[in-house]
Amino acid sequence: MTIKNCRCFACSKIQTIIHSIIKFTKAQGYLVLKIILVGLCLIFLYQRTRKIVFSEFKNLFVNSFTNHWELFLLAFLLVFVNWGIEAKKWKYLINRIEKISFLKAFYATMAGIAISSFTPNRVGEFAGRMMFLKNKTDTRVVALTIIGSMSQLLMTLIIGLPGFIQFLMNNQFFGLKSMHWINIIVILLPMLIVILFWNIPNIFNWFKNHFKENNMVKYITEGTSFINRKGLWYISMLSLSRYLVFCFQYILILLFFEVDMLWWQYALFVPAIFLIQSIVPSFVITEIGIRVSVALGVFQFCTSPISHIVAASTMLWVVNLMIPSIFGAFTLLTTKLESNN
Repeated sequence: MTIKNCRCFACSKIQTIIHSIIKFTKAQGYLVLKIILVGLCLIFLYQRTRKIVFSEFKNLFVNSFTNHWELFLLAFLLVFVNWGIEAKKWKYLINRIEKISFLKAFYATMAGIAISSFTPNRVGEFAGRMMFLKNKTDTRVVALTIIGSMSQLLMTLIIGLPGFIQFLMNNQFFGLKSMHWINIIVILLPMLIVILFWNIPNIFNWFKNHFKENNMVKYITEGTSFINRKGLWYISMLSLSRYLVFCFQYILILLFFEVDMLWWQYALFVPAIFLIQSIVPSFVITEIGIRVSVALGVFQFCTSPISHIVAASTMLWVVNLMIPSIFGAFTLLTTKLESNN
């Protein structure tokens, strides 16, 4: 073997060793990162649940389950429908950037719930989802995820608006003078979001034309260029379907705990609760006490015992957020993350 061939062979061996070291370090780094994220998720969930005295609801839950077990089972199964629709929406949004299976999109959605449980303003939701993509730093995905969140917020505002106005009118805290301004705000805000949402293609084209030299703006607008009016309509229908599932799920849990109301009160005030929760900062609304307070404030007309309303609000949080967070943490910890960096 010549000296030249020996050098080439040595260089090849060195490159192989370096790549192996980098691959091992990257794998160990992902493992450490996943353990830290899962640990934070479980700690924050524990901090929130330890304040709940489940023994107070034990007898109520046992009696309700004995009489209405089918309502609880249906509400629990709707968790997968609810987050499955969200996964389908996200899969559709990022389809032009990276094609993934529905199962992978569902796992990514669950991981996003887990990480968002301890991050303010749900910023962890983006990080959790992007960890399941090959390119984990693609800012185009963040822009597309925001579009999906806007469509969900739009449904929450529009459908919850009538009940929210009715709630304010029946609340003694607000005077007649302040009600005038409140009505203007709660009507103008959804209108503004509707205008922004349905003009997303025009907004991105404006940014693309006015910031041609900015590579970051160009990169993001190219990633969202396929979102046209037809795509926005499809996303809106998925958001509407998910919202209706969520409302139906809450009504089932209220019926499970025998919180008696008229049908129009369910239809009017359950969306109002979701609207108020969307107004409160997301880091605060993850606290169970805040959710319970909102429900008690809106359902103040209800003649059912307060303990039943508290139990229903707590159960909705456990079923729709706590259990998916634990599932998402387990998914994040056991899934092998890919990368093309």
